[in-house]
Amino acid sequence: MADFPAITPSTRTFAIGKIANTQFIVLGGGQKSVRRSSSSVGHSLSLSFDRLTTTDFKNIVGHFQVHGEFQQFALPSAITQGATIPIPSGYLWKYANPPQFEFADGTIAVSVELALLPLNLT
Repeated sequence: MADFPAITPSTRTFAIGKIANTQFIVLGGGQKSVRRSSSSVGHSLSLSFDRLTTTDFKNIVGHFQVHGEFQQFALPSAITQGATIPIPSGYLWKYANPPQFEFADGTIAVSVELALLPLNLT
């Protein structure tokens, strides 16, 4: 399991997940929730990289080719530096979708969507 390439993103968008629960309606018509796990789910991180070098572009493509949308990995501090992103212990990232690439005027831009999951939960 190799970490994501240590490239500082141009933008980051983090969405906090929620505690796994099931909601249901009780006999009196009210609504109740039952917690199904102590894990939280649904955390996501969108990254965009503008004006990448060819080497950095190849590093991101190579990382996705190795991990795909299945194998979890850690993020280096370059990704979250300067941001407060709460990452629970025992959680790792995986690709939510394949990276999106744009080539224009001799520059390379990449967008990456990641999902945060408990270790080995895919």
